[in-house]
Amino acid sequence: MIAPSAWSKDCAPPFTLPTEAALTAAAQQAQDRGFLWKISKQDSTSYLYGTMHLGRLDWWAPGPRVTAALESSRVLALEMDLSDNATATKLTQGMRAKKNDPRLPSELAARLRQQAEAECLDWQPLQNLRPEFQLSTVLVMSARRQQLEAAYGAETMLTALARRQGKPIHALETVDEQLHALQASDSTELKEMIESSLKDMEAGKGQEILVKLATAWAARDATALQSYDQWCDCMESEAERAMSRRLLDDRNQVLAGRINALHSASGPVFVAVGALHMFGPSGLPALMKALGYTVEAVF
Repeated sequence: MIAPSAWSKDCAPPFTLPTEAALTAAAQQAQDRGFLWKISKQDSTSYLYGTMHLGRLDWWAPGPRVTAALESSRVLALEMDLSDNATATKLTQGMRAKKNDPRLPSELAARLRQQAEAECLDWQPLQNLRPEFQLSTVLVMSARRQQLEAAYGAETMLTALARRQGKPIHALETVDEQLHALQASDSTELKEMIESSLKDMEAGKGQEILVKLATAWAARDATALQSYDQWCDCMESEAERAMSRRLLDDRNQVLAGRINALHSASGPVFVAVGALHMFGPSGLPALMKALGYTVEAVF
């Protein structure tokens, strides 16, 4: 992540590593959060776990049922393994703006820079990124004001536990596939998407929606996740709807096929992907059921 340039009373506080005592307390008080399903086929049971990519220290340690499901699995499958240095490097390189990438109108670029500087981000390194990733960096930094940290995303602890248990970690997507899903398809879509997101940010709604999503995940509020498209204000334009299809519906079809192949070859598998991939007729539980799995919600 791009580092904040300065700290003042108007900036979110910097992330500091938790103490050993704080980590121990979080582990002792761990509760099951998010959403967990059993998926069974060929006398083998794998798991689908809907995660949140941002979190808080007291959410970080997985609860007893999530821990037991991971322990009973042979493989941890993630969207991507960001603990792998080669993957992280390629992702960082892929986020950079290239000569032929679509550009923002100067007025929108200025508003995006203003939002970045309001979060105390140094624009110098940030300006080398594509606008989509400038925007996501600003939003992640703004979430810090609500004690939401990428370092406490569910995947980070699951990765650490899997490595401690000697389990292989399998990436369900390539870096190029995920970058394609995150990027606007042309300059018109880019302009509409950034303009809509900036309008929400400037009104304080972007942070509000992110906090509502994160707290719904922590409380295992499936109703809120199922109705996300009704309250997120993120389906207002065709650009936003196109982005949603790329991020969820299109990717879910690919993810389901790869989960099925991994279950057959290496199962049982503990699959951990973003919770929004789990709901509705195109969600992963529904798609796995269509592939012949017995699907049962654990919570």
